[in-house]
Amino acid sequence: AEGHSNHIWVLTGDGEQQKGQNSEARRFASHYGLGGLTVVVDSNGLQISGRTDSIMPVDLEKEYLSCGWRVSRVDGHSLPDLYRELRPDPGALKPKLVIAETTMGKGVSFMENEPVYHGSALSVEKLGSALAELGIENRYEELAERRESWTPSPGKSQIQACYEILDHPGSPHVYPPDHRGDNRGAFGAALMDLAQANREKAPLVFDCDLTGSVRTAAFADAFPSMFFQCGVQEHHAVSAAGAASIAGRVVFFADFGVFAIDETLNQHRLNDINLTNLKVVATHCGLDVGEDGKTHHCINYLGLLRTLRHYEAIVPADPNQTDRVIRYVATHPGNFFVALGRSKTPVLAEEDGSSFYGESYRFVYGETDLLRTGRDVAILAMGQLCSPALEVREELSNLGISAAVFNVSCPLCIRPELLERLSSFRLVVTYEDHDRSSGLGASVAMGLVDARIPVPLARYGVREYGFSGPPSELYRLQGLAPEQVSRAIAEKLKVL
Repeated sequence: AEGHSNHIWVLTGDGEQQKGQNSEARRFASHYGLGGLTVVVDSNGLQISGRTDSIMPVDLEKEYLSCGWRVSRVDGHSLPDLYRELRPDPGALKPKLVIAETTMGKGVSFMENEPVYHGSALSVEKLGSALAELGIENRYEELAERRESWTPSPGKSQIQACYEILDHPGSPHVYPPDHRGDNRGAFGAALMDLAQANREKAPLVFDCDLTGSVRTAAFADAFPSMFFQCGVQEHHAVSAAGAASIAGRVVFFADFGVFAIDETLNQHRLNDINLTNLKVVATHCGLDVGEDGKTHHCINYLGLLRTLRHYEAIVPADPNQTDRVIRYVATHPGNFFVALGRSKTPVLAEEDGSSFYGESYRFVYGETDLLRTGRDVAILAMGQLCSPALEVREELSNLGISAAVFNVSCPLCIRPELLERLSSFRLVVTYEDHDRSSGLGASVAMGLVDARIPVPLARYGVREYGFSGPPSELYRLQGLAPEQVSRAIAEKLKVL
């Protein structure tokens, strides 16, 4: 809407806009001065259950005026009057609402003002009567026959062909092994570097009143015209960011995990249907959120993402991998969900002490990294628990058990080559700060079953809602402390 030169018409209704997301959207449009936006509401006073004013009254005019919009009313059945209200007004500083007053079912005597026809199709007989009243030829038989012989063709999506990506990945940061920072900080630094390396088309960033926590504050200060503060309006933010992502820009949406996916799953589902190109960075995932308590512990994001067909999930293990992941999603098309914790995360190191994800590392979606070799047990970890997984390995070594440790940063993409490697171990273990029934453990279990690989599997993850407290204490209460997991593995091996 820069310069208010774009004129957009949105036709919407359904319960005269009772849904809260409409309120979020109109506040956003007013705040950002989208004078080129015109919303047309088909106001017929009806919804599925009856009269709107008796089910859930809405005073559209007052609600829009209170948000700073211009409002007009028009006879929705008069196309000249309606078109006159839709004429562009290049000088407008405020968006406009046109309330198009209509009679539902107008022109068909038995349908007018009958709520049942809000969502019910006509029978073949009534269709004939309605078309006759309207003076329209009845072609039902012909069209029904054509439908019977029609089959959809997959074809490449025209939307996908328009996906925007950044041209330059910038210069990766390499954090030394003694670095003590969090993954969200690595995201913020990578975001700034990407914006500076792509100044001509810097990414857009949508935020929900969490700039300090999700590390977008520096970007907001440096690139204010590219930053959209949505306030505590997550449903609108996900929808708006998704729409912007197929309008010629790379778009990031950063938020706490529980708001980024748990609260807004339906908005992501609609983005998924519309094949958007959104880069979601969800911080504060897992029990690692700690003292914020069970309402803010995002422990089922993979289970939710598993239901979306066009979203890829990535859970980086340390700041170095986070840096490369952010650069990857910005330079590759499609929807990505990057899950980060809250706490400071140790930089993963090779056995010689150098950074595991060093200068030569390049992230590839779906690849699994072998952090340490071993013979007896394969420990598959992700995100915040990769470093504790190395501690589990040390505990097992003291018990005479050799364990390999894998970082599975793409837990919804378990490749056949990984499954084949797992077939040689006495026991496969998944270790995650996530619900054990719907996360990495579920992915590995399904992969092993589908590949018919008969290897024992033990899943260690979140079993129930957590309390409020330090992450280490919450892990202990769920049996996820390294010493607890190592003892449990040793016991399992005794009976195999």
